[in-house]
Amino acid sequence: MQNNLQSHVENHERSLVYFHTPMCGTCALAETYLDIASEMDSVPPLLKVDINFSPQTAEKWKIESVPCLVLIDNNRLEQKMYAFENVLKIYNFARGERV
Repeated sequence: MQNNLQSHVENHERSLVYFHTPMCGTCALAETYLDIASEMDSVPPLLKVDINFSPQTAEKWKIESVPCLVLIDNNRLEQKMYAFENVLKIYNFARGERV
């Protein structure tokens, strides 16, 4: 998983990384919103990561809880989002707007 994550970040100028766990009900709802938002224009590529398999990255990036969406820009963590209120908020976040 670590190789996929590193490759995803390095191969895209801007990208999204979604941290979740399989037993998280809020994560399932957030993923539904993400799937819709990811189909819209101007949304960078998305990688979904089960945080259980990437504890070192979660610690390094200071992921506080799941679900968590991370915006990466030029190999740098730009911002994190924990509140997945609606598709529009996710879309705006993905485009780099502060939410």
